[in-house]
Amino acid sequence: MKAKSQPLARASNFKPFQTTTSPYTWNDTEYTETGDYTQTFTAENGCDSIVTLHLNILSGISDTDNSAITIFPNPTNDILNITSPETISEFEIVNTLGQVVYRTEVNADNAVFDVEGLNTGVYIVRIYGNSRTSTLRQAQGAKFSVRKFVKE
Repeated sequence: MKAKSQPLARASNFKPFQTTTSPYTWNDTEYTETGDYTQTFTAENGCDSIVTLHLNILSGISDTDNSAITIFPNPTNDILNITSPETISEFEIVNTLGQVVYRTEVNADNAVFDVEGLNTGVYIVRIYGNSRTSTLRQAQGAKFSVRKFVKE
């Protein structure tokens, strides 16, 4: 018995590389982990096509932690300000592929970063502190907080 024909990965909206912070649904199948996923589609003429989705699910990225760190303006096209009630030891900017595109030491309660050189898109700021009374989350021996921002 031949499988029901499906349009080729719903081609009008399909992008073979996807990055998300939540489960991703592709042709009625939900994916919850990063990986490469392949589906076979049968065209109206009976020919099969194999399509691979390269999915990157960014886990643990949330702006809901209770720290009072703020970043502004968001979105931005030139300057990004980071403020914290405690000392920021360093911060790094990470793109949606998980690549660190910028890292610097700060050792102050605020920082200013010129984002003009970044490509348009969504970025993650990892903000590290080293205070023993830190309200930042603990990870790998360092206190940190995560924020997202959009570069226009």
